[in-house]
Amino acid sequence: MNDQISARGCWCCGETAHELFMDATLAAPMTAEDVRITDRRYGTTNRLVRCKRCGFVYSFPLLADDLVALYAHLDDPNYNDGLSYRTLQMERLLDQILDATPGARSLLDVGAGNGLLVAAAARRGLRAVGVEPSERAVAWGRRELGVTLHAGVYPHPDVGNERFDVVTAVDVIEHVSNPMALLEQLRGALAPGGRLVLTSPDIESLAARALGRRWWHIRAAHVGFFDKDAMDHALGRVGLVCERRLRQTWWFSVGYLATRVATYLPGPLAAVGERLAAAPALAPLTERVIPLNLFDSWVYVCREAVR
Repeated sequence: MNDQISARGCWCCGETAHELFMDATLAAPMTAEDVRITDRRYGTTNRLVRCKRCGFVYSFPLLADDLVALYAHLDDPNYNDGLSYRTLQMERLLDQILDATPGARSLLDVGAGNGLLVAAAARRGLRAVGVEPSERAVAWGRRELGVTLHAGVYPHPDVGNERFDVVTAVDVIEHVSNPMALLEQLRGALAPGGRLVLTSPDIESLAARALGRRWWHIRAAHVGFFDKDAMDHALGRVGLVCERRLRQTWWFSVGYLATRVATYLPGPLAAVGERLAAAPALAPLTERVIPLNLFDSWVYVCREAVR
C-alpha cells in the first residue's frame, strides 16, 4: 500500500513519496502520559510511513501539535525506580564515549533527562551541562545529583554560544519531528575537533523485523526511526560523518526485565510474571543487575566532515 503525497514530505530529505510502514494504533492526540520513558504499551503508535528516497520511517500524520510541550509536562514517577541500573548504563556509555574521545574536557547532553549522564561526566572531571524539557526531571537532577541542568530545549540561553568537546543526545532523535534541525543545532555546539554522540533504535535490526509492532521501541513517544543508512544520509546533509558505530548495551534489573517480558505473555501468565518480579523472597534474584544487548540500537560517534 502506497501513499504518494505528504504535505510536508520526509522529515529528513523532503521527499514526498512514501509507503506505509505500520498502521496507527493511537487513536487520540498524544498526551504527556504517552511520552513517559517507562511506558510499556508496546505497539501503540502513530501511523508510520517509510520515505522512498532515504528510508527514514516517520509518523504521518503526527497526532501532536507540540511535542516539546508534552515533554515539558512529563511526569514519570516510576523512572527513578531503576536509578541504579540506569546510572550503570550511563557510566558504560560514557566509557564508550571517552574511548572514542580521549582528550575530551567538556560535555553537553541534550535531552538529558534527570541528569544521570551529566553526573557521570562530572565525576570523571568533565565540565558537564545538560538541557532537558521536562521541568520535573530537571528539578530532580539539580536537587538530588547537584548537576547543571537547564530546563527547556537546545539552543538554550543559559548555554549561549559555548562549544563542547562532546555533545550527546541519548535516545532523543527518535522523539522529535524535526531531526534535521536537531542535528544542525547539535553540530553547532561542537568545539573544533569535537564529537557528536547519538544513540537511537535501529529500525532494520533483527529484533525490530522479528517483533514487528511488538518491538519494544514501537511506542507513541517514538515518532521517527533510522537505520544506519538513513542516519548516514541525514548526517551527511548537515555536514557530519559517522566515524564509529557501536551497538548499545542496556543494563536492567532482573525484576524489571521480568515485568517487561510479561507484557508479551497471555493475561494469566503475564500476571504470574508480575507477581514473581515483585515477590520479596525473590529479591536477591530480581534486584540483580545484568547487561542486555539485543543488537537493536546504535551508538553513533560523529564528527564534522572534512571540507
